[in-house]
Amino acid sequence: MIDPIDIHVGTRVRQERHRAGMTQADLAAKIGLSFQQLQKYETGHNRISASKLSQIAEVLKQHPGVFFPQPNSAETTAPENPTEAKILTTYRALPTPIRDAFRRMMLAMHSAPTS
Repeated sequence: MIDPIDIHVGTRVRQERHRAGMTQADLAAKIGLSFQQLQKYETGHNRISASKLSQIAEVLKQHPGVFFPQPNSAETTAPENPTEAKILTTYRALPTPIRDAFRRMMLAMHSAPTS
């Protein structure tokens, strides 16, 4: 099972990479990885070592702590079962525009009156 912290760290790497205007291939080349390995990091399927996270932070001009969840954040809540973990992993792996549209749809469904 994928640890929620690994998912969060990978998601934050992807967000900061996007913010920096870099592709997976760009960042991967700067830290000595294949883009496929970076993709596995960003989805949480592979854990990022401390040294590699430090390299990523340096390239993205961020403090390494920016990649970790903040205490008392909803993002630190662990999935309750394997299905929930898979849904969360899949959601976080979506491209940002699709993830944003999906989130809006889910929030609209949640607030819709039930009959």
